[in-house]
Amino acid sequence: MIRAVFLLLVVPLAAFAETDHQWRGHGHDHDHDRARAARERGGILPLDAILKAAAQDVPGEVIELELEREDGRWIYELYIRTESGRLVEHEVDAATGRAPRPVYDDDDDEERDD
Repeated sequence: MIRAVFLLLVVPLAAFAETDHQWRGHGHDHDHDRARAARERGGILPLDAILKAAAQDVPGEVIELELEREDGRWIYELYIRTESGRLVEHEVDAATGRAPRPVYDDDDDEERDD
């Protein structure tokens, strides 16, 4: 009897976990497909144009790059190590190549909180 109750509880949870895992994977794939489609139709700039625009704003080495959807717009989020060694998070609008907000880093965040 205990085994039957255990199976009634565990099997649906395992099925849900597998379904959830598959759903999350497809959502990520869907974002990738949407980003590719936006690039193909000219809705976002090519990566080399984004990197050139970012280098004008924040000279340094790009350490990490993410393309995300924020408020209906594609935004490149770049993490750049400056020549002085500081790590700066810099966002660039993927359609225009412009920074939607001023460039900042962790030290600037602390200054703004004062």
